[in-house]
Amino acid sequence: MKKLRLRRACRNCRYLVPKGSICPICGSTSLSSRWSGYVYILDTDSQIAQMIEAKSKGEYAIIIR
Repeated sequence: MKKLRLRRACRNCRYLVPKGSICPICGSTSLSSRWSGYVYILDTDSQIAQMIEAKSKGEYAIIIR
């Protein structure tokens, strides 16, 4: 869980960026280290993925401050 906290959440698409300052999904540079809760998307056609508008597999933040 400690390594997960080092990630930053993209304010545009909610993707949890493991390292760097650019989101690999949407290309945004607006990242936040203040987030809570996350969901791991395996199937981008799932209802949850559609609710958060996830375009690819991966970890997404639920709340971003």
